[in-house]
Amino acid sequence: MIRALLLVVPALASAQPAPPEGSPEAAAPAKDAPVAVQVAREILTPAIWERTVAGIVKQTCDRFRAIAAQGGGSADEGLEPAVRKLYDDLLPYADVADLQAGVLAKSFSEPELLQLRDFYRSPLGQKVRDRLPEAMQETLLVGLQRVQKHQAKIDEALAPHFRGPPAEKQPAKGKAKPKSAPASPPR
Repeated sequence: MIRALLLVVPALASAQPAPPEGSPEAAAPAKDAPVAVQVAREILTPAIWERTVAGIVKQTCDRFRAIAAQGGGSADEGLEPAVRKLYDDLLPYADVADLQAGVLAKSFSEPELLQLRDFYRSPLGQKVRDRLPEAMQETLLVGLQRVQKHQAKIDEALAPHFRGPPAEKQPAKGKAKPKSAPASPPR
Protein backbone atom coordinates (compact mmCIF):
# COMPACT_ATOMS: atom_id res chain seq x y z
CA MET A 1 0.00 0.00 0.00
CA ILE A 2 2.82 2.44 0.87
CA ARG A 3 4.50 1.68 -2.46
CA ALA A 4 1.23 2.48 -4.19
CA LEU A 5 0.95 5.83 -2.43
CA LEU A 6 4.43 6.81 -3.56
CA LEU A 7 3.45 6.37 -7.19
CA VAL A 8 0.80 9.04 -7.10
CA VAL A 9 3.03 12.06 -7.57
CA PRO A 10 4.15 12.25 -11.18
CA ALA A 11 7.78 13.21 -11.46
CA LEU A 12 7.70 14.54 -14.98
CA ALA A 13 8.24 18.10 -15.99
CA SER A 14 6.27 18.77 -19.14
CA ALA A 15 2.87 18.01 -20.58
CA GLN A 16 -0.12 18.18 -22.91
CA PRO A 17 -3.45 19.69 -21.92
CA ALA A 18 -5.97 17.11 -20.82
CA PRO A 19 -8.05 15.70 -23.65
CA PRO A 20 -11.67 16.84 -23.68
CA GLU A 21 -14.04 14.81 -21.53
CA GLY A 22 -15.54 11.97 -23.49
CA SER A 23 -12.70 11.83 -26.03
CA PRO A 24 -10.97 8.48 -26.58
CA GLU A 25 -7.80 9.72 -24.87
CA ALA A 26 -9.74 10.83 -21.78
CA ALA A 27 -11.41 7.46 -21.38
CA ALA A 28 -9.97 4.78 -19.13
CA PRO A 29 -7.48 2.55 -20.91
CA ALA A 30 -8.89 -0.40 -22.78
CA LYS A 31 -9.24 -3.62 -20.82
CA ASP A 32 -6.89 -5.31 -23.28
CA ALA A 33 -4.18 -2.64 -22.76
CA PRO A 34 -1.14 -3.87 -20.84
CA VAL A 35 -1.82 -3.69 -17.12
CA ALA A 36 1.06 -1.22 -16.63
CA VAL A 37 -0.66 1.16 -19.06
CA GLN A 38 -3.94 0.70 -17.21
CA VAL A 39 -2.27 1.54 -13.90
CA ALA A 40 -0.41 4.53 -15.34
CA ARG A 41 -3.65 6.00 -16.66
CA GLU A 42 -5.46 5.32 -13.38
CA ILE A 43 -2.73 7.16 -11.47
CA LEU A 44 -2.11 9.97 -13.93
CA THR A 45 -5.50 10.91 -15.32
CA PRO A 46 -5.80 13.71 -17.87
CA ALA A 47 -7.29 15.96 -15.16
CA ILE A 48 -4.39 15.30 -12.77
CA TRP A 49 -1.93 15.88 -15.60
CA GLU A 50 -3.62 19.16 -16.51
CA ARG A 51 -3.26 20.41 -12.92
CA THR A 52 0.38 19.30 -12.89
CA VAL A 53 1.18 21.08 -16.14
CA ALA A 54 -0.62 24.25 -15.09
CA GLY A 55 1.59 24.37 -11.99
CA ILE A 56 4.76 23.73 -14.00
CA VAL A 57 3.86 26.45 -16.51
CA LYS A 58 3.18 28.94 -13.71
CA GLN A 59 6.47 28.14 -11.95
CA THR A 60 8.41 28.37 -15.21
CA CYS A 61 6.85 31.72 -16.12
CA ASP A 62 7.42 33.10 -12.62
CA ARG A 63 11.09 32.08 -12.84
CA PHE A 64 11.57 33.68 -16.27
CA ARG A 65 9.78 36.87 -15.16
CA ALA A 66 12.03 37.09 -12.09
CA ILE A 67 15.14 36.64 -14.25
CA ALA A 68 13.92 39.35 -16.63
CA ALA A 69 13.15 41.70 -13.72
CA GLN A 70 16.64 41.21 -12.27
CA GLY A 71 18.04 42.51 -15.54
CA GLY A 72 15.63 45.44 -15.55
CA GLY A 73 13.31 43.88 -18.14
CA SER A 74 9.94 42.23 -18.18
CA ALA A 75 7.96 39.59 -20.04
CA ASP A 76 4.80 40.19 -22.03
CA GLU A 77 1.46 38.36 -21.91
CA GLY A 78 2.65 35.98 -24.62
CA LEU A 79 5.11 34.25 -22.29
CA GLU A 80 2.64 31.88 -20.65
CA PRO A 81 1.01 30.62 -23.88
CA ALA A 82 4.48 30.18 -25.40
CA VAL A 83 5.70 28.14 -22.40
CA ARG A 84 2.54 26.06 -22.46
CA LYS A 85 2.93 25.33 -26.18
CA LEU A 86 6.52 24.22 -25.63
CA TYR A 87 5.46 21.77 -22.93
CA ASP A 88 2.55 20.54 -25.06
CA ASP A 89 4.81 19.94 -28.05
CA LEU A 90 7.72 18.39 -26.16
CA LEU A 91 5.85 15.77 -24.17
CA PRO A 92 2.16 15.08 -24.79
CA TYR A 93 -0.01 13.42 -22.15
CA ALA A 94 -0.08 10.07 -23.98
CA ASP A 95 3.74 9.99 -24.03
CA VAL A 96 3.89 10.73 -20.31
CA ALA A 97 1.42 7.94 -19.54
CA ASP A 98 3.49 5.54 -21.66
CA LEU A 99 6.69 6.60 -19.88
CA GLN A 100 5.05 6.04 -16.51
CA ALA A 101 3.76 2.64 -17.66
CA GLY A 102 7.32 1.63 -18.56
CA VAL A 103 8.61 2.65 -15.14
CA LEU A 104 5.76 0.80 -13.43
CA ALA A 105 6.38 -2.34 -15.50
CA LYS A 106 10.04 -2.38 -14.37
CA SER A 107 9.17 -1.76 -10.72
CA PHE A 108 6.19 -4.05 -10.12
CA SER A 109 5.21 -7.61 -10.96
CA GLU A 110 2.03 -8.34 -12.90
CA PRO A 111 0.09 -9.32 -9.73
CA GLU A 112 1.26 -6.13 -7.99
CA LEU A 113 0.19 -4.04 -10.98
CA LEU A 114 -3.25 -5.65 -10.87
CA GLN A 115 -3.51 -4.76 -7.16
CA LEU A 116 -2.43 -1.19 -7.90
CA ARG A 117 -4.99 -0.89 -10.70
CA ASP A 118 -7.75 -2.16 -8.42
CA PHE A 119 -6.63 0.17 -5.62
CA TYR A 120 -6.71 3.26 -7.84
CA ARG A 121 -10.16 2.28 -9.11
CA SER A 122 -11.48 2.07 -5.54
CA PRO A 123 -13.01 5.12 -3.79
CA LEU A 124 -9.96 5.42 -1.49
CA GLY A 125 -7.56 5.07 -4.42
CA GLN A 126 -9.39 7.80 -6.30
CA LYS A 127 -9.23 10.06 -3.26
CA VAL A 128 -5.50 9.41 -2.85
CA ARG A 129 -4.90 10.04 -6.56
CA ASP A 130 -6.88 13.27 -6.52
CA ARG A 131 -5.53 14.76 -3.29
CA LEU A 132 -1.98 13.52 -2.83
CA PRO A 133 -0.33 15.68 -5.54
CA GLU A 134 -1.41 18.89 -3.80
CA ALA A 135 -0.49 17.46 -0.39
CA MET A 136 2.99 16.60 -1.68
CA GLN A 137 3.34 20.05 -3.24
CA GLU A 138 2.38 21.70 0.04
CA THR A 139 4.84 19.49 1.93
CA LEU A 140 7.65 20.35 -0.47
CA LEU A 141 6.84 24.07 -0.25
CA VAL A 142 6.96 24.03 3.57
CA GLY A 143 10.23 22.07 3.42
CA LEU A 144 11.72 24.54 0.94
CA GLN A 145 10.69 27.47 3.14
CA ARG A 146 12.38 25.78 6.09
CA VAL A 147 15.58 25.30 4.10
CA GLN A 148 15.52 28.89 2.77
CA LYS A 149 15.66 30.20 6.35
CA HIS A 150 19.15 28.70 6.48
CA GLN A 151 20.36 29.99 3.10
CA ALA A 152 23.36 31.85 4.58
CA LYS A 153 24.52 28.67 6.35
CA ILE A 154 24.05 26.68 3.14
CA ASP A 155 26.00 29.25 1.12
CA GLU A 156 28.82 29.22 3.66
CA ALA A 157 29.02 25.42 3.71
CA LEU A 158 29.06 25.15 -0.09
CA ALA A 159 31.30 28.14 -0.89
CA PRO A 160 34.57 26.14 -0.69
CA HIS A 161 33.33 23.98 -3.54
CA PHE A 162 33.11 26.84 -6.06
CA ARG A 163 35.82 28.79 -7.81
CA GLY A 164 35.56 32.08 -9.60
CA PRO A 165 37.22 32.78 -12.93
CA PRO A 166 41.01 32.91 -12.69
CA ALA A 167 42.32 36.38 -11.96
CA GLU A 168 44.28 38.09 -14.72
CA LYS A 169 47.95 37.65 -14.17
CA GLN A 170 49.51 40.91 -13.13
CA PRO A 171 52.78 41.80 -14.89
CA ALA A 172 55.85 41.69 -12.72
CA LYS A 173 57.05 45.06 -11.42
CA GLY A 174 58.96 47.00 -14.00
CA LYS A 175 57.51 45.06 -16.94
CA ALA A 176 55.03 46.62 -19.30
CA LYS A 177 51.46 45.48 -19.20
CA PRO A 178 50.50 43.72 -22.46
CA LYS A 179 48.22 45.77 -24.68
CA SER A 180 44.69 44.45 -24.94
CA ALA A 181 42.65 44.61 -28.09
CA PRO A 182 40.44 47.67 -28.39
CA ALA A 183 36.87 47.16 -27.31
CA SER A 184 34.44 46.73 -30.14
CA PRO A 185 32.10 49.67 -30.65
CA PRO A 186 28.61 49.41 -29.17
CA ARG A 187 25.87 48.41 -31.56
